This record gives sequence, C-alpha cells and structure tokens, in this order.
Amino acid sequence: MGTQFTLKFTKGDIKVNLDKLPHLQREHMRRLIDSTSPQDLAQQQEVLLKPLYEAIAHLENSQPPAYPIGDPLPAVRSDSCDDYLLRVLRAQWGFLPDDNSIAEYVAKNRYLFWEVPWAELTRVFVENKLGSAVFTSGSDATISNCLTRAADTLRKIPDDTWATGGLDGAVMKRLAEGTKCSVEDGAEPCTAGGYRILRWALVASMPGGTLVDVARLLGKEETIGRFVSAAEVAAVEVAKGNVATEEMAVVGEE
Repeated sequence: MGTQFTLKFTKGDIKVNLDKLPHLQREHMRRLIDSTSPQDLAQQQEVLLKPLYEAIAHLENSQPPAYPIGDPLPAVRSDSCDDYLLRVLRAQWGFLPDDNSIAEYVAKNRYLFWEVPWAELTRVFVENKLGSAVFTSGSDATISNCLTRAADTLRKIPDDTWATGGLDGAVMKRLAEGTKCSVEDGAEPCTAGGYRILRWALVASMPGGTLVDVARLLGKEETIGRFVSAAEVAAVEVAKGNVATEEMAVVGEE
C-alpha cells in the first residue's frame, strides 16, 4: 500500500454542481437535529432554532395576520421549547420545502405551534361540506359523537406511554374506523372518510405528517382537547342546518 501512495492529483478544475447545494444544506440541517457535539450545538442554534423562533415570531406578529392561528401551544411557551421544536423538525422533516425555507415550514405546520381557532375549524367544516358526512345505514353516528367517543378512547391511554407506543397506528385506525363515513356524493362510508374527519379535528384538514406523529407531538391533553372542540363545532354547524341533503341520505353497506 505504501508503494502505491502518491500526492499526485488531477490538475483539472474541480466542478461543483450548484444545484446540489440545497440538498447538501438540507442534509446538514437534518444531521444537526440529533447531534450533541458542542460545535454542532452552536450550529443547531444558528441554523435551526434561531430561524424557527424568528419565523414563529414573524407569523404571530404579522398584521394583518398572514394565517389564522390561535394561542401558542404550551410546549412553545415552555422552558423546553428548544426540545419541542427539534422534535417537530425530526418528526416532520419530510415536509421541509425544497428550498429549505423555515418560514414556509412553520406556516405549513402552524397548528403544531398554535392552537386551531374555532373560526378556522368552522370555515373548513363548511367549505369541505363535512356536515354532509354519510354514515353506515342504521347507525346513530354523527361527526360530533364519533369525535367525542374518540376523545374518550384516547383518555384511556396512560400518559407515560402516549409517545412511546401507547398511541400507535392501530389505535388511530380504530378511531378512523369508528368515524367511518363519506363526504362524497354517492360514495360508500369508508375508513378514509374517518381519517379525513380526524385530520380536520386535529389540524383543520391541513396536509402533513401522519395523524399518529401529529398527536404524539401535540401530546395527550392537546389532542383530546382538539377532538372535543371539533365535536362542538360539528354539533353547532349541524344544528344550524349544515347537514346532509336528501340526495345524500344514509348509505348502507353491502
């Protein structure tokens, strides 16, 4: 090996593909999330946490508001906010925009940082015609009582297992099956309809990570609180007449 070692290198110019820079920066940012080295911790503050805090402050203080947001979540106001923000990044990393914009990331995941305003839940409920949800024939199900039962189910999960397996995909699937419905004309009630209702309740139907990841990040109390609030919104809207039309009568399963 020693006889083959040489310090001779190519004299050609080094070519850098600038199109790869966003990818390289993205990988650098992802690596920083879990790093514990002193040097990386300083970078973590500068590259990840500082932009996150700035984006949160900008969105919260913008006048008029750029997006509908409620009060900051307790985790965002706590002394352990740094840890929470890093957990959000870790769980939702795949949703970082292609240009690595932290500001856009915060806006698109805003209900992991702020509560969902009642008015926004109502707007999405009406706009997406969720009041026309069709449930299985013979069922007394409504969006309101399905979400109330879902909240009751989640209360039974021990606090200390919420983020470590107590809440998992199987639990969320049972909740979706318990909310099985359809909001499409003529379609049969299905579990996908249940997931749609659950996402509305948790994040006002915004796209993003899995419902399990979202609920684990929000925590047990906040998740249950959102289901309860959404159940109240649904009940109010149905009472106002925002319900299925005759053409969307209850559908029976084969």
